[in-house]
Amino acid sequence: MQLSDEIYKQIMWDYNIPKEDIEKLLSGEIEFAGHYDRQKIAIKIFNNLNWYSIIKIYTKNEILNILTDDFIKKLRFKEMKENYETLRKILRNETLSHSRWNNSNDGKTRYPILSNRWYRFK
Repeated sequence: MQLSDEIYKQIMWDYNIPKEDIEKLLSGEIEFAGHYDRQKIAIKIFNNLNWYSIIKIYTKNEILNILTDDFIKKLRFKEMKENYETLRKILRNETLSHSRWNNSNDGKTRYPILSNRWYRFK
């Protein structure tokens, strides 16, 4: 496993752990790189990288093994948790609930930029 310099910098923006150690951790050659084990580095990767960078690091089977309920609960943002839960279902060929698809009110209620009480004109 070889990480590009760009992906490495996105993962290790806050710590100075050698790139080679991160690569060895991801490939399973070592158990720890700095204070990271495989699960902690995976959480950091899924929190900080976009999907296209993630699939450069992990195979489909590795992603399926990573995306457990426990792992998804540890991700940072609620929307990210929902997206990876949906992705897990898609990768496992599970049925998706259609109730949220194409619901025009979903985005409006989730992100109310202006509510009536803030911009009423008198």
